Amino acid sequence: MADEDGSNWVDEEGLNEALAAPPPGEDGFFLSHAGGEASLQQIFLPRSLIIFSRKRHDFRTRQDRVELRMQQWRAQLPDLVDAYLTYQADGAKVCEMDTPGRWDLQVVEFERRGLHPFAHLSTATSASVTLILHGFLGASPEQPQLAFSIQLLAFYRQLHRVHPRFSFDAFAKSLNHFHTVPHAPYLADQLSNAYDCYLAILREVSRRIAIELGREDPHWEQKNICPLCLYETEGEPKLKFNFLTAMDGNNSLKLVDSTYHAGTVQTDSRTTSSARWMDPDSVNVFKDEVAKVTGQSVKSGSVPVAAPSENPDLEDLTSEETVWLNVTEHDDLAKCLDTCVDRWRNAGPEARKKMFALFAIAGIFLAVCRHGHVLVVCDMIRSVEL
Repeated sequence: MADEDGSNWVDEEGLNEALAAPPPGEDGFFLSHAGGEASLQQIFLPRSLIIFSRKRHDFRTRQDRVELRMQQWRAQLPDLVDAYLTYQADGAKVCEMDTPGRWDLQVVEFERRGLHPFAHLSTATSASVTLILHGFLGASPEQPQLAFSIQLLAFYRQLHRVHPRFSFDAFAKSLNHFHTVPHAPYLADQLSNAYDCYLAILREVSRRIAIELGREDPHWEQKNICPLCLYETEGEPKLKFNFLTAMDGNNSLKLVDSTYHAGTVQTDSRTTSSARWMDPDSVNVFKDEVAKVTGQSVKSGSVPVAAPSENPDLEDLTSEETVWLNVTEHDDLAKCLDTCVDRWRNAGPEARKKMFALFAIAGIFLAVCRHGHVLVVCDMIRSVEL
C-alpha cells in the first residue's frame, strides 16, 4: 500500500497469499483456474436437470393436424347435418339473458362481431351442434373459441362462385375493415376451417336429397349435367352433330412438388365427391393409348394427315355445308398446323419439359359443352397442355 505522501508503494504482509487463495464456496472453485470444472459439472448436472428442467417436452408434430381436425368433423357430421336442417326449417334458436346454463362466445357476423349468448339444448350432442342450432359454426370441432354465422359463410360461398380468386385472406381483411378492428392474420385460417365444415354439410345435404329423389346412380350427374345437350324429346330428329364439346387446359392451377418444399407435407386424405372430377387412376388407364395406336412417337415438325373416310360415297361433296379452300387459304392452314405441332409440348424436345419438373401438377384439363357446363375435369400430373 502507499505511504502518506503517496510516493512509495509497499506490499502489505500476507496480501499476495490472500489474493492467491480462492474465495470460499463453489464460485471460488470455478474462478480458480485450477481445473476440475468438468468433474464438478458431472456431479451437479443430474441434480440441475431435476431442479430446472420441469417443463414437459412435447414431441408431437403439426404434420397431421389437418387430418385430425377433419376426422373430428367427420365424426360429428351426421349430427351437424341434422342440426343444420333443423336450423333451416325452424330458424335460429334465441338464448334469453336469464336462460339457465347460458354461456358467451366470440362470434363474427356480417354486421358485427362480439360476444353472443348460447345455451345447450337437450337434443345437442356437442358444442358444434349447439352453435349450428343458434345459426353459427365453430372454427374448430372441439372446444371452439370463435364462431362464424352460417349466413356469413353462405355469403362468402356466393362471392367465391362468381369470383374464385377472392381468397379467405381478402375476405378476412374486408371483415376487419368493416368492423373497424385490427387485422388478425389467423382469422383467415379460422374462416377456412369453418368453411370446410360448411361445405361438407352442404354436400351431405345434397347427397340425402339425391337419395330421396332416386338419384343414387354415381353416373347420374354426368348424364344430366346439361339438359339442353343431353335431354332428348320424343320424335326429335337426329342431327349430324348432336353434341358439341370443347377441351382445353390451363397452366394457372399449379402445384409445386413437395420435394422442393421446406418441411414436411401435412397429411390430408380428403377427396372430391363430384363425379365430374377424374382421379389419377382413371386417367392413367389411357396413358399408353397413343403409343399403341400409332406404334411410334410423333415427330416434331410433322404435319398430321387426316385419315381417309371409310365411306366416301356417303359424303355429299356438292352440299353447301362443305367448306372449300383456295390455294392461299390452304397454305395458311398448313403453316398454322406446322406452328401448332412445333409448339406441342409433348412432341417438343426434352429441354422444354425440364421447366415443369418443379410442378407435381401443371394445371387442369377440362371438357365443356357449348353451353358452358363442365363435363369432366382432371389434373395434368407431370404433364402439360396438349
